[in-house]
Amino acid sequence: MFYFFVKNWRAVLAVLISVASLTLISAFPKVWIFVLVNSIWLGLLVILSIFPLSKNKTNSLLPLVIVTALSFMVLTSIVEWPALALVLRLLSGLAMWFLFFEQRLNQRLTLAHARKPLRRINMILWVFSGYTFLTAIFAFRLFFPFIPFWLFLILSGTGMSAVSLMIWRLYYDLKLKQSAIWLLFISMVIIELVWVMNVLPFGYFVSGFLVTWIWYILQILLRFHFSIRGIDWKKQMSFLILNGCLFFVCMFFIRWI
Repeated sequence: MFYFFVKNWRAVLAVLISVASLTLISAFPKVWIFVLVNSIWLGLLVILSIFPLSKNKTNSLLPLVIVTALSFMVLTSIVEWPALALVLRLLSGLAMWFLFFEQRLNQRLTLAHARKPLRRINMILWVFSGYTFLTAIFAFRLFFPFIPFWLFLILSGTGMSAVSLMIWRLYYDLKLKQSAIWLLFISMVIIELVWVMNVLPFGYFVSGFLVTWIWYILQILLRFHFSIRGIDWKKQMSFLILNGCLFFVCMFFIRWI
């Protein structure tokens, strides 16, 4: 066991740094501490990520590491329940462990099917980051009402298009030109959804969740569209009907919370 942790010392160090940073942010809610701790935290994660694991290192998870860290930082900052903040700190450590362990594991994995579970977890982390981003958009809209709403709309559309592209690139060697029209489509849909959710009486966590739900279904259909076989509408129809029913049932119950 000790030898295992020694071999994965980067992952261990990333876990400790992440949990400690979020703990300091929660314990001392001051602006200068927030800025200082996050600067040191992200700087150390970058150093640990780019530090060469081997001369043949080809797969960098640095963007996902940074985005995941920022996502946990944002959620921890806006969460009002101490128990949930504690859970987020622990989950941040788990996420960092996985990402840095994956960096080392990628040096030995050569078969495509062996990477499949890792790719799925990476996709989940990108979806989590997308949810955090949308939740932050709704929260900042509430906290800073003097900022023009159109700016939040543009940010939400651009951000979720970028997350969509990063997810698609986990599965395909996709160029920006190939997906530009679909990224623009996603951006317009997100802008419309954020505008609608902004006028509904939901909190920012709920609004972010509902928009993320619709976005996830949209981006996964487009992901299938980029595949060689395309979208199998017969198989996806039951998936769409089920999610549509669950979505409206969820909205009905949320109004009573």
